[in-house]
Amino acid sequence: MSTVWEENLLGDLIVFKNGKRIENTDYDDNGLNPVYGSNGIIGRTNKRNVVGESIIVGRVGAYCGSLQYSNHSAWITDNAIYGVVKPGNDTRFLYYLMNTIPIREFAGGSAQPLINQTILNNISVNVPNLKIQRRIADILGSLDDKIELNRRMNETLEQMAMALYKHWFVDFGPFQDGEFMESEIGPIPINWELRSLYSLANYINGMAFKQRDLNDQKEGLPVIKISELNADSPKSAKYYAGPYQDKYFLNTGDVLFSWSATLDIYLWSHGPALLNQHIFNVKSNGSFSKSTLYFILKSVINEFKEIAASRATTMGHIKKEHLEEKLIPYPPAEVRVKIESQFANYFDLMLSNLLEINTLAETRDYLLPRLLSGEIEVREAEEQVEEVLANA
Repeated sequence: MSTVWEENLLGDLIVFKNGKRIENTDYDDNGLNPVYGSNGIIGRTNKRNVVGESIIVGRVGAYCGSLQYSNHSAWITDNAIYGVVKPGNDTRFLYYLMNTIPIREFAGGSAQPLINQTILNNISVNVPNLKIQRRIADILGSLDDKIELNRRMNETLEQMAMALYKHWFVDFGPFQDGEFMESEIGPIPINWELRSLYSLANYINGMAFKQRDLNDQKEGLPVIKISELNADSPKSAKYYAGPYQDKYFLNTGDVLFSWSATLDIYLWSHGPALLNQHIFNVKSNGSFSKSTLYFILKSVINEFKEIAASRATTMGHIKKEHLEEKLIPYPPAEVRVKIESQFANYFDLMLSNLLEINTLAETRDYLLPRLLSGEIEVREAEEQVEEVLANA
């Protein structure tokens, strides 16, 4: 790279401070500021302990060393450390630079990994001048900004689909002038029926893989656990190269239901893989299309979370009986055709956005270490990103 990079300690560039505990009563779903825990946003509040840009570092436990970038006021909890960059440096650049550092490997602690300010202050890094910092931050940031835009678009699409679900399956909007009949869940349009959620799809549980059979050499197919579903990408997945039944095969566009731990519905977009236990691959059995099943499950997942929370002794989970107990209004064929065509549009747009996110993230992850090591010139990276964004 045609510029001088100077060696510095992180403490010369960033002022690190410990986050502080926040009271449960200070959380507010409509609060102005996000609340950051050890691995990202965990709620909202009207309080703040940092103003403007900051770098948030997971301080302890499973997410020790994880990194978040915030460009607004926020509350950082005591499970994290936050850094405010000193004048003459770019916050987002230093966030990307820290992503190239194996921070967790610096952690101390006997029972569980722990990072403190002293450890962070004494990590050595190489840094260019502010102009180059900003150019690199703009290159990588433009990709992350488009990723975030796609995520927000998907949130909006899902909200629109949920409103459509309520219109058809809860309010029965198109049938208000027609006849209704009584049912176990209240009045439903005549000629409709009630079916259990379990009867509407095939719920295929993943395989119970043995840890000794998994490898880090990327031989075979990645094994997708719940932790991979909650990550931006399944990069941390172990691989399995042994024999498996076809029912455990997973591919882009599949609808996944983590029936344990997180209890959520996911649209898979990362290509061929194998499904681990504690996750259902929800397959159409002809009652509804895959896209409609996705939004039906999304509409009831909070209800399932409440059930699991009320019955759990250790880790909440959903059983077959819960799926059988949940009744869903089931319309006649001519109505299903109209409903499913609308849900398919939302589903397809969401999947397209997820696939685009994957491409953008792969480009960012390819460029990041190479830009910060000098392997790729800044101008070359700018041209690559311009091309990727033009095709996005």
